Amino acid sequence: MLGFFLCAALFIAGCIAGAVASGALPQDTPINEFLEPTTAAGNFGERFLASLLTTGKFHALVLFFAFSVFGIAAIPAVSALRGFLLCFAISSILRSYGSAYVPHTLLMFAPEVILAVPALFLLSTHSFATSCSLLRIFQPRSSAQPPFFAVFLKRAALVLALLCLSALIDAVAAPWLATHFVK
Repeated sequence: MLGFFLCAALFIAGCIAGAVASGALPQDTPINEFLEPTTAAGNFGERFLASLLTTGKFHALVLFFAFSVFGIAAIPAVSALRGFLLCFAISSILRSYGSAYVPHTLLMFAPEVILAVPALFLLSTHSFATSCSLLRIFQPRSSAQPPFFAVFLKRAALVLALLCLSALIDAVAAPWLATHFVK
């Protein structure tokens, strides 16, 4: 549980820092440049893959650090970075377009916030425990269990399914939202 609380606390700290940092942007910053990669016209496969890679890069980093003793420090740092970038993007859009676009921004980021962020917490918690287990193996007279167990792999498969669902919703909804709500 230490991994969950540490990752959650740093995620929240990253969210706060991202919201504060968005205030440093000049008022006339063209936010459309940030939205263009996710709403660019293209076929469904390209949008799905772009969304999966954009959202899944943080999950891939957490999974990479799960198999390293450095994961104890790096996994919470990835959670903080994810919180920062997510809140920075949301706050920047709201700062640029105003409070009238709150519902539209929430709809645009809903798949990521509802599916991908909890999946990141699930993967971070188990990756942190796996990284701690690796560290305990190197301690003398340790009775730590092997870190690569079936539950971890099942949870990683669940995270992949959640990421694919998030990317699927984003690939379908983002172009529609961009044409109807973003000026």
